[in-house]
Amino acid sequence: MLDFLLSLLIDTPLPTLRNRDGEVRVFWIVVAIAVPFFAVVALIFVALALAGGR
Repeated sequence: MLDFLLSLLIDTPLPTLRNRDGEVRVFWIVVAIAVPFFAVVALIFVALALAGGR
């Protein structure tokens, strides 16, 4: 069973972040910049919500 799953994972092609010309898609560059930004903003909001009762 495990051998079957491993062979399935190995044979599955990974998605690529590059377009047909080999250039990295602008969408993924924007996502790579935006996701950490939104994570920091979310952590700040959580900290403010937890400290709001003081």
